[in-house]
Amino acid sequence: MTTALNAPIPSFDALTATSGTTVSSETLKGQFSVLYFYPKDSTPGCTTESQDFTRLFDEFQALNCQIFGVSRDSVKSHENFKAKHDMPFELISDPDENLCTVFDVMKLKNMYGKQVRGVERSTFLINPVGVLTAEPLDRVLDYRAPEGGCGIGAFVEVPLGPRRVIGVVWGRGQGGYDPTKIRKIANVVDVAPMRPEMRQFLERAAQYTFTPLSAMLRLATRAPALGASPQARRLYTRGATTPARMTDARARVMDVIDEYGGAALSQTELAQAAGVSSAVIKGLVEQGALAQVEAPRDAPFPALDHHLEGKNLSPDQADISRRLRHKIAAGGFGASLLKGVTGSGKTEVYLEAVAEALAKGQQALVLLPEIALSAEFLTRVEARFGARPAEERFPN
Repeated sequence: MTTALNAPIPSFDALTATSGTTVSSETLKGQFSVLYFYPKDSTPGCTTESQDFTRLFDEFQALNCQIFGVSRDSVKSHENFKAKHDMPFELISDPDENLCTVFDVMKLKNMYGKQVRGVERSTFLINPVGVLTAEPLDRVLDYRAPEGGCGIGAFVEVPLGPRRVIGVVWGRGQGGYDPTKIRKIANVVDVAPMRPEMRQFLERAAQYTFTPLSAMLRLATRAPALGASPQARRLYTRGATTPARMTDARARVMDVIDEYGGAALSQTELAQAAGVSSAVIKGLVEQGALAQVEAPRDAPFPALDHHLEGKNLSPDQADISRRLRHKIAAGGFGASLLKGVTGSGKTEVYLEAVAEALAKGQQALVLLPEIALSAEFLTRVEARFGARPAEERFPN
């Protein structure tokens, strides 16, 4: 595994350094660290580079940034090199090229007309993780990366005071204070990371509306159980045996299972479809005629079918619909206003624009000014696309 810009640093075991110290990936996490790789001790270019870091050492220290030099030389060679030039930082010995390989600095280079494999002079800045939470704070918080690291956009659980809260890795940490006080990210939540476009949208919306970024994040991630394990529900399907005594009620239950092709159904769905009580279903489970299976409680939203035909539009409605669909198909930003009295068909025209967005593999966000309008609108969406959309209700 190699490292990359804006990516977690790979884990590596402790390596011996000068002054009897050892350095591992854990040494670098939680504070700003400079890791510079150089070809060989006491050569002119490497000496100049190390002297530059020595000269600027106090400025790095003022920023709570530690410095480590790395080459394939032995610890003894490092000690001599460090003492000769009075270096105030440690040098890491990497004779087996383990760290050089992890950071991908071993390259083929031209030397006196020949290609040789050696260390490409490289410098890496390693920083603490900046996490944005939905708590009412005015800044991104610094944390140490967890074992295995975490990338930008990852949802993480972090300690904040006596509690643990959910946040998003927003970028690098801010630094500027005692690194020993930085706490570690508790864990990375097993969900897809927030996309760069979403983070950019939240930042722009926060600036445009003068809203704290933490409040925008709360609006975008209002999922109280985001860090919890997925909840499951109990479903029923055909078991391995037949009932010892087949009553009419039991036969109706088994017929429903067969009618749905053996698909797993909930107890309520099965009881309603067969017209029986829950006791009948429990009895079939006890006899092994029905089997219980666990399934995720939060099923995915059904896809909206944009291929379905919409309502017949009047000539004016069809013309406006065509213009809107053309704009969406062309891509880019655009704003359109439909003016019309109640009942003039604006909703149907907008639904055709939604159909064009769905045809392009995009999503559509519809904002209604009143909750009272939701039921009728959802019914019309279902009639147009064959399924109900995802719905969110916001307080006044």
